[in-house]
Amino acid sequence: MAGCLRKKEKIIYMYIYKLIMARLIAVSDEAYDKLKRLKNDASFSKAILRLIEKPAKPSLLDVINSWDNKEREVLANDIESVYKKRKKWKMKRVDI
Repeated sequence: MAGCLRKKEKIIYMYIYKLIMARLIAVSDEAYDKLKRLKNDASFSKAILRLIEKPAKPSLLDVINSWDNKEREVLANDIESVYKKRKKWKMKRVDI
């Protein structure tokens, strides 16, 4: 086959080993059984992390958005009322 070049394929294999450190902890049989039921198909580590992580606190906007329209209107009216009263406030000088 004159003029026809045959490509040579080079295949490189790379093996990556990840060293996993195991830790030994002691738990009661009752705690183990409950954790085993809670973990479902997850690992024990993931189940423990899920249980100990604090849930994120909702923002004020998230809380207000969870209210119905009537509750939001009441809040809006209260805020407007405070702004109107605040305009009437006068600063007083206080000697200490």
